Amino acid sequence: MLAILIDAGIRLSELVGLRLCDVDKDLRLLVVHRKGNKWQQVPVSRDAFRFLHEYLAKHRKRLAEVSGRSVARKDDAVFLSRTGEPATIHTVQHLFERLQVRTGIDGKRVSPHNCRRYMATTQLAMGRSPLDVQRQMGHKTLKMTNHYASLVVEQLQKSHEQFSPLRAKDSGVNQGLGRGYWDE
Repeated sequence: MLAILIDAGIRLSELVGLRLCDVDKDLRLLVVHRKGNKWQQVPVSRDAFRFLHEYLAKHRKRLAEVSGRSVARKDDAVFLSRTGEPATIHTVQHLFERLQVRTGIDGKRVSPHNCRRYMATTQLAMGRSPLDVQRQMGHKTLKMTNHYASLVVEQLQKSHEQFSPLRAKDSGVNQGLGRGYWDE
């Protein structure tokens, strides 16, 4: 669950709403039921899909058997609780509460939504197109995506240094564009 939340940036409600038929193992895609009753294909990295595949191939069947289910059906939930029932929003929130206690994180909120924020912030800082991040997160506008993109000062300085207009003269970008006020 954690790998999918961090990697795909899906919402908690989207995670618990996933059904087995929503997982395309060949293309590493999730078909996610988004806000506004829309469906969207969301890519998952090889690394995250490896965790999902291991869970589905090895662990999910044992969890389903706890509740007396021996046959997986396409409309069955992807993620199950310890009791073999479909994971709920409450189940996952409780998991994050336990993770916070186990890791000893104090004074910070540990939540599924923070995974989504981390995905957006990290991908933008690594140079992924804001439009791609917007689509990955299922936002209608870039304005909403920008709420998640809290760049730290160091990242802002690095990007400014790289794209400063004053450096453009050194790279030949301004060649043929005319002359500035300091020509004489």
